[in-house]
Amino acid sequence: LSSHRDSSLCALFIMEGSAVPPKGTTSQNNPLYSRIHLSEFPEHYESIMSQFDHDKDGNLDPSEIEKMISVYADIKKANLTNSIPISSLPASLHKKLAVFDADESGW
Repeated sequence: LSSHRDSSLCALFIMEGSAVPPKGTTSQNNPLYSRIHLSEFPEHYESIMSQFDHDKDGNLDPSEIEKMISVYADIKKANLTNSIPISSLPASLHKKLAVFDADESGW
């Protein structure tokens, strides 16, 4: 991702109602713990964001947002370290590749 797109993506997460609250927070005790409808994102991001809408309800719920952030963080780290997390590869390869993970970091 380019730095402009990086900053745009980060800005999406600080919009009112879009913050991912601390673990243990529920929609009953925190109004920020809500879903974000895909149409709330700029049009050019909707197709990207829809890839994380696993239940295909047109919304990103907190667990889907956490997954998206995790994937983004893995991509950033992969670019810096020239490596990829084993968990990002097909599950059938995890045990086979773990043999090469000398420090057991998952990378």
